[in-house]
Amino acid sequence: MPIHITWGNPEHTVILQEFQGRWNINDLHTAFDQTNEMKKSVPHTVNFICDLRQSGMPSGNFLSVVRRLERQPSNIGRTIMVGANHYIKTLGEVFKTISPSVLKTFFFVGTLEEAWALIEAEKQDSA
Repeated sequence: MPIHITWGNPEHTVILQEFQGRWNINDLHTAFDQTNEMKKSVPHTVNFICDLRQSGMPSGNFLSVVRRLERQPSNIGRTIMVGANHYIKTLGEVFKTISPSVLKTFFFVGTLEEAWALIEAEKQDSA
């Protein structure tokens, strides 16, 4: 599968999604199913790091993603997109227009270090 999913830390507070090569909307929906099960397995907030640095150009109708995002478990935290190309960033802006509340916790950064720093900052803010 072109989207590899693992826990990003031993505390299970971060899910790491690594997008590799070409992927499509079906791959993304399969990833949603897997990560929803992971989120449901813990009682605390779970943040996402989506590493798109090795991603190819996705294909499919991405408007269905907004509906999936609206039905996320309540323990979702920040979603941080690392290395997103212009197309993915543009989709993010469109999604913000369609459903602003869903994407208020989405961030775009260039490096994994920046992603982990945002998660650490969120922990400091909530402490």
